[in-house]
Amino acid sequence: MDITIVIVARNAEQTIERAITSAGVQDDCPILLVDDASTDNTVALAQEIESNRLTVRQIRQHTTLGAARQTALSAIKTKYAVWLDADDEFYPERAACMLDALKRDGSDIAADCLDLYDGETNTFLKSVETPDFIKQVNPIRLLERNYLPGIGQVAFKTEYFRTLGYDIALDHAEDVDIVLRAVYNGAQFSFVDDVGYRMYAYKNSVSRQLNKQRCAYRICLKKFPYDGIRERYLNHGIANRIASWALVAIALFREEYEFALNTIQTELADAAKDNTVLEPFGPEPFTENWRYYFFNGTVQLFLNQDAQAVASLEQAANIRESAETYNNLGVAYARLGKAEQSRIAFEKALSISPDYLDARKNLENPSEITSHPLRVFPGRNEYGS
Repeated sequence: MDITIVIVARNAEQTIERAITSAGVQDDCPILLVDDASTDNTVALAQEIESNRLTVRQIRQHTTLGAARQTALSAIKTKYAVWLDADDEFYPERAACMLDALKRDGSDIAADCLDLYDGETNTFLKSVETPDFIKQVNPIRLLERNYLPGIGQVAFKTEYFRTLGYDIALDHAEDVDIVLRAVYNGAQFSFVDDVGYRMYAYKNSVSRQLNKQRCAYRICLKKFPYDGIRERYLNHGIANRIASWALVAIALFREEYEFALNTIQTELADAAKDNTVLEPFGPEPFTENWRYYFFNGTVQLFLNQDAQAVASLEQAANIRESAETYNNLGVAYARLGKAEQSRIAFEKALSISPDYLDARKNLENPSEITSHPLRVFPGRNEYGS
């Protein structure tokens, strides 16, 4: 087949056999392993399992994940390729299915669904798929938040990814970065409804290093000008108000709070009196007035406008009781010295969402602000939180 299964591994001897075995049962396609300066038996174990179709490229000194991915990208010899993480596995026929989608649609990138398992216990956690508002509207909305089940495990047209290149400065979110740049530049996507990938969640997984991931995500998003983002939304027929909310979400990730607050209080001021749901099947299927007061209060909290934040978040709580509203309200109360009201707010948050990590942390040290509404669509990053 004209598709290469590509694995970047670093000290992965505990899981590489599983990954290589799953790659080996795919229809006849090459497997490329880029060993990122491992100090264990990763390469030897991989070669024991698959000696015929496996090519190994070794990096002598580890620098960044972006650099390792770029090394792999340069070594691919087929027209198409698909990523496999060294601690995960393919289901049978995944490579063929992704190749068929890329060829059928003439697309640049293909994404499918995944099953998430606990890596320590091998327990099934959930299945994750791409929401319809991404598949049926436009993937440009990935700029608001990563809604792909496995953004680092996509299949792609090799030359297209080479025109973009991985950002070798990034040691986190390098996979997000290249896909977002593809989205911004108008890449064509194929979405496969089948579950083709099994992902294992570990406490020390890179994707669970949330603070570092968020920092890298901020760097990724800052590559795109706000005017350019709005223009692309409007060119795809997406309503201007939706585009404005998208800019607020992006500004929060970029930690550009003054821009976010100005957008809320000028372009979205009418939302404060609007009790309709703008997108019933969208990423935030909540009334506009709740969104207005939640985001207004949250941004005010980031800007240390604590009294104003309380007023906004109390309005939000009156409209819709939600864990994230009570969590942020609890932080605002704590800053104003209202310890008992703060504790009650965090407990309300946990009564709504018992596994909510921010609220649980805040009972001990009230400092964690939830910048965006909790997801209504399953994502891979909620496990253990």
